[in-house]
Amino acid sequence: MKESALLRYAKSSELMDISLVINGDKIKFNLFKELVINPNILNRELRDQSISHSFLVIAHKNMVKSLSDHELEVKRYTAKKWTDLKGGEGRQTKDDLRQRIEADPRYIMMQKKSIKLTYQKDILEACIRSFEQRSSMLQTLSANTRRSL
Repeated sequence: MKESALLRYAKSSELMDISLVINGDKIKFNLFKELVINPNILNRELRDQSISHSFLVIAHKNMVKSLSDHELEVKRYTAKKWTDLKGGEGRQTKDDLRQRIEADPRYIMMQKKSIKLTYQKDILEACIRSFEQRSSMLQTLSANTRRSL
């Protein structure tokens, strides 16, 4: 049977090379390799599935907390900057103040970090969904194996 084009791309694509930083630890793995099911070691696959899935779920929760903490930090910085700028140079509109804050180098750096954290959270969510799909396939394979015995 001919392999699908999408499967060929998934095997070799760098998109499947996942690299995350969680609580200061750099975590790297190839999602394609992690999702492959070897029917010859089905019992081990079933056992290890829950461990891998729970690790990803915990990593996701840590990432969500990091993102929430960072968003709070951005809000505090924005509020302080707003107060500092509002008391300065004459009358300024809200739009003037917002533009000055958004042009601030630290604010820009904080926004870039927000984008990175959100991206990593989204990648973890995709990995979790993939492992949930894998779990369903493992259960089906296991049931089929038991029936054939």
